[in-house]
Amino acid sequence: MVVIHNNMPNMIGQISTCLADTGFNIIDLLSKCKDQVAVTLVDAENGDEEEAIEKINNIEGILSINCLGCGN
Repeated sequence: MVVIHNNMPNMIGQISTCLADTGFNIIDLLSKCKDQVAVTLVDAENGDEEEAIEKINNIEGILSINCLGCGN
């Protein structure tokens, strides 16, 4: 998943909690920021993709989310 979000406290925690709550195991995670915007790349497996995307989209400060390879 590629998550673009505001660079603010607890954002990574909220994203990882949403993934855990929907059954995902996080394999790898990378987050980089530039000023007030951050990009977080998450490699995860075995979760409910639709539910995770919905939960992450509901986090205040999320700008966009794209699930690469979902549905495969």
